[in-house]
Amino acid sequence: MYNNYFLGSDSSKWATGCRVYNGVTYKDVYKNVDVRYYSDNGNLKYDIIVRPGADISKIAMQFNGLDKLEVNRYGNLTMKTSVGDVYQAIPSSYQVIKNLKTKIKAAFDLKGNVIHFKLAEYDKTATLVIDPTEIFSTYVGSTSDDWGYTATYDNAGNFYAGGIAFDNGFPYRPVGGYDQTFGGGDGSEGSSLAYDISLIKFNPT
Repeated sequence: MYNNYFLGSDSSKWATGCRVYNGVTYKDVYKNVDVRYYSDNGNLKYDIIVRPGADISKIAMQFNGLDKLEVNRYGNLTMKTSVGDVYQAIPSSYQVIKNLKTKIKAAFDLKGNVIHFKLAEYDKTATLVIDPTEIFSTYVGSTSDDWGYTATYDNAGNFYAGGIAFDNGFPYRPVGGYDQTFGGGDGSEGSSLAYDISLIKFNPT
């Protein structure tokens, strides 16, 4: 893939065949450890790729120039600066073995201004990926089709999502569920689809 740039009337400043990349991998930052930086929905992300034979304890990230560095009660990394706080989510780590993706429990280990990673037991003969940028990942658990339209959060770390459900099967709790049955309200004008509004809350775990 490439881009062409024809800007202005001076052809000497034009450029063609400019290759476009959405990621770059630094090989062997530590022995058998690569770091890949890439673009995801317009955001810069990075993965730490741990190949067999690597020593996890060697991996470290040092932060300088901050007012304070801490791991908050949810396990996320908080970087306090003079112009506000920056957050890095608890690491999401996984291995793909025999085409199956297995999540590996991970956490930040803070010592002074240096971060290491604490990991649960994993298969040392397979590649491990540490992704410290995932913010939210779970399933609603609905057995019917449902579409999400909006989301927000509160100061306690809870996540709220709003959307529509197309049949019975959207999950609810017997205690605290506002409406436990599918009513099948009319869809938009000219549509044969019937749906209910759905609201759901996820706690920080």
